[in-house]
Amino acid sequence: MQVTLQHQEAIRRNAWPAIAAIGVLMLGAVGAIAIKADRATPLTMIEGEIVPDTIRSGERITVRWLNHWNRICEGELSRQLIGSDKIVRAYQKRFVRIPINVGMQYSDTEFKLPPGLPPGETTYEGVVRFRECGFTSRFVPLEVKVPPVYFNVTP
Repeated sequence: MQVTLQHQEAIRRNAWPAIAAIGVLMLGAVGAIAIKADRATPLTMIEGEIVPDTIRSGERITVRWLNHWNRICEGELSRQLIGSDKIVRAYQKRFVRIPINVGMQYSDTEFKLPPGLPPGETTYEGVVRFRECGFTSRFVPLEVKVPPVYFNVTP
């Protein structure tokens, strides 16, 4: 009888480390799922176009995007124009508007082309950085690359 009680006591004592290990693993799995959800991209850029697609240097141009907002976050857009000579001619940072709700949305941005853009195919590209979009983005911003959009500059 004493041997059986000692055996049961040994099982109970050895079970606690296993139960604690399982608890730590479950806590780690929940944490990993929470971090993955926190790192989910807030914005998907579906397609973009430049209107008009042929323009002179120094004139106004509109960049029109179809976006899908997955989360409501504030971001900062860094965009640049690369001339036909492959030199960055304009660089600008600006805040991205915060959507009212999630889902598909169109957004237009109008700006003036810098003077001195060489004639030929010009590229508009950029990156949006989200710093206040969950806990982890405060330390490592979420980045969404703006797909390049091309247009022609005429002399």
